[in-house]
Amino acid sequence: MVDTRKGDHKDYAQKLRDEYDAPVYFKSLSAFESAEEQYVSVFRLFSEHRSRIRKSEQNILPKYRTLVATICATFGNPLAEDAWDGEEIFTGDDFWGDVEIPFADADVADDAVDQTVGVN
Repeated sequence: MVDTRKGDHKDYAQKLRDEYDAPVYFKSLSAFESAEEQYVSVFRLFSEHRSRIRKSEQNILPKYRTLVATICATFGNPLAEDAWDGEEIFTGDDFWGDVEIPFADADVADDAVDQTVGVN
């Protein structure tokens, strides 16, 4: 958990950003722990198991989507730019700075082969 108001947490987050080129940071892992306890994804947790999203959890899904896009691009399968709406991804904040989302070019995304397990 990274609470950027606390010195140690801020130092940890800066080290994470600077040394590992991490695209996102999470202030709280409680939603992930809750999803794990219920054997569901964090997406399903918010859509089916929670009647409200806590203030500390409001940016989890946008950050998770940014992380997914970065991982996919790192392994040579970038997502199409229209995979999510702009408000549904994390593009940075005052502490973390700007985050570039490595989406595929439109021409490349149209020619991409479906890599879904069990489809090919």
